[in-house]
Amino acid sequence: MSGIKYFLDTNAIIAFLGGNEKLNALLADAAWIGTSSIAIIEFLSFSHLDAIDSKIFQIFISRIHVDAVSTNLLTLQQIADIRREHKFKLPDAIIVAQSITNNAVLISNDKQLKAFTNQGFGF
Repeated sequence: MSGIKYFLDTNAIIAFLGGNEKLNALLADAAWIGTSSIAIIEFLSFSHLDAIDSKIFQIFISRIHVDAVSTNLLTLQQIADIRREHKFKLPDAIIVAQSITNNAVLISNDKQLKAFTNQGFGF
């Protein structure tokens, strides 16, 4: 294990479940993998999600940490600050804040999110 914690954006989940070799290799050695409940909602919102994809997704999320949106005022303020200062959409601001809160490297192919974190990883 690498000891590195990774936090997955929705596009990283899609790529991983789609068999992206770079992500498979990276995550195979992770100490911890997490995602946001927001990413789960985004994934489940895809109109072309079939029963097999849904089952694979359910198995995947049962094996990782899923971070719900906090009710802690300091965390909510951090999300609002990120959204305001970086002009992020609310779901992206939540995902970035959650990766920070979990002290995890954000995995995303979203250029705006990768540029923000300086430690984010694209695939």
